[in-house]
Amino acid sequence: MIHEVGSWQHFVKRQDNLGLPIMEVKQKYLKEMNNGPIDLTGGGSIRTTPAPTVYTVNFSQCCGYGVETVYTTSSSIIIGTIFYTTPGLTTRFTSPLGVYRTGTCLPIEDGSFSNDGYSINNLGVVTAINQFVNCQ
Repeated sequence: MIHEVGSWQHFVKRQDNLGLPIMEVKQKYLKEMNNGPIDLTGGGSIRTTPAPTVYTVNFSQCCGYGVETVYTTSSSIIIGTIFYTTPGLTTRFTSPLGVYRTGTCLPIEDGSFSNDGYSINNLGVVTAINQFVNCQ
C-alpha cells in the first residue's frame, strides 16, 4: 500500500525503524518526507488527492444555435477560465462560435442586445468578458 510518512512520533515507532540508531532514523525520515509516498507494510495513512470540483455551465449560443453544455473547475467565469466538453475534463471546448452567454437569449426580432457575453478561444479559454451579444 502507499502511505504517508506520518508524524515523527509515528515514524520512529514504525516496525522497520525499531532498533535503528536515531540519526539513521532521522535521515530516513527526512529522505521519505522529501520523496513523497512510500511503500509500507503497516501504519501510516493513505495519501489521497481530492478530485477537483467540476461545475456545469450551459451556454446559450443564441442566434438560433441552441445550448452548449460545458464543464470547468472555476466557480465563476473570469478571464482565463478553461472549459471542457466532458465532465472528466479530458477534452477542451473548441468554441466554434467564439462568443457565448449564460441564461436566456434575447429575442432576435426586437433588435435587443446585451453586454454579458464571453469570448472563448479555440483552446476553450475565456479571453474576454462583458462582450456585446446581438443577433442582428
